[in-house]
Amino acid sequence: MHFYHNFQLQNSNSDLQEIRKLWNKWDPIGVLPDKNDCLDEYDSYLEATLLLLNEDASINEIEDYLLFVTQNFMGFDNDRTKRCKPFEFALELQAWFADRKLKKN
Repeated sequence: MHFYHNFQLQNSNSDLQEIRKLWNKWDPIGVLPDKNDCLDEYDSYLEATLLLLNEDASINEIEDYLLFVTQNFMGFDNDRTKRCKPFEFALELQAWFADRKLKKN
């Protein structure tokens, strides 16, 4: 599986805005406790996240992507990665996407 890490949020659509909200809510780095101006902190992961969801990736594939991001781009060790609960976030992403598909049909 290839992970993409070069997305800039420009000309965004509503799906990417929703993914952004979910990432900011998850906030694995902890930069948004006061809802400061770092709302674009996770934008480089949005497109790949949406791509995985569009490809009907499994929970494990989504979690693998989140593990890859937190360990390889954010520099988390295994303990810090576990504390941010990537599996639970993968479930939330997949549930959001399933709900989104139902609303569009």
